[in-house]
Amino acid sequence: MEKETKKKKDNVFVRTFSIFEKETPLERFLPAIMLLRGFDVILTAIFGLFLGIFAPIIIMIGMEDPEYAGDISTTVWLVSSILYTVGIFILMLGNTKTAAIIHIVASIGTLVTFFRYMELFKDIPDNNGPVLLYMPCLGITALTVTITLLTNLPKYIQRKRREKNKKSPSIFDD
Repeated sequence: MEKETKKKKDNVFVRTFSIFEKETPLERFLPAIMLLRGFDVILTAIFGLFLGIFAPIIIMIGMEDPEYAGDISTTVWLVSSILYTVGIFILMLGNTKTAAIIHIVASIGTLVTFFRYMELFKDIPDNNGPVLLYMPCLGITALTVTITLLTNLPKYIQRKRREKNKKSPSIFDD
């Protein structure tokens, strides 16, 4: 009778977040990166594309008060949302550093919109504009930066380790 050797179950969660694998530093993060990219795409589709482009256009066209319709913060909100959408396409193409830079610039626009709307709606109690429509975009930026770090940090550590282990020139090599 032959004994069958039981293989350990390969747990994706343990393998993904394990710090003990050193052969392939990027592959251990691959399921987490793909999951984060999926969340990033969903959030960008909702807050960057759908609410972020249509809501400012509706405010610009539909508001009768020119103070709100023609305010620069609504235009900044529209441009920031377009940048989030462009950034997610660049992220999906694999250029994570460029996508992170674009999303950071867009998040600065989101913060400008937030502070401008706080100033604009300061006379109305308990109101600072449509915050729930554009502030979740800061979460999109955080996800993109996290994806960038998970993708590029293992490569950077591996490159530094190779440079450290590189043989230094000797004065006795003649």
